[in-house]
Amino acid sequence: TRQEVEQDLREVLDFEARENEDPEGMPRAVWGTEIEYGETAPFVLGEGEDALLLHGRIDRLDVIPGTEPLQFVLLDYKRGQGDPPAAILQGVSFQLPLYYLAARRTVFEGHEAEGSWWAYYRVAHPVKFHSRAGQVANRNTPPISELVDAAVWYLVHHVAALRRGEFPVIPARCGNCGFK
Repeated sequence: TRQEVEQDLREVLDFEARENEDPEGMPRAVWGTEIEYGETAPFVLGEGEDALLLHGRIDRLDVIPGTEPLQFVLLDYKRGQGDPPAAILQGVSFQLPLYYLAARRTVFEGHEAEGSWWAYYRVAHPVKFHSRAGQVANRNTPPISELVDAAVWYLVHHVAALRRGEFPVIPARCGNCGFK
């Protein structure tokens, strides 16, 4: 029964990959789901005393077959919205840039691979993709490389401040917080 359920889920993912094809019309293939990084091989950001050892799990990774270098797509399943690219540039969102780096450095280590785009996929009320970060998003969205660089810079600096004992409380979103 487990094998049948896994096969059914794979077929659903493959169907979804065809229905929500790459923005340039290229078909995608589901490469994997729940992909761990930083567990068996170290995933390190920064250097020396500022180095960060990270681990996590990528919800879903698709590839665009026949591309050179290999193009991949990152999808993160969310029950709600997900952070806009501006949150990355403000140093408050790190998830998708870290997934991007983890995919390049650990999943596709030793191979040329580039992220084509990434997206949050709402699972509470699934919709076709219409919000993406990276090269294919609207004209105002910075390229993936700029978002990744900003996220890494902020993350390394935030952790360095924490290691120095600096814990500033500056809530950006405190709508439902009883302590605002």
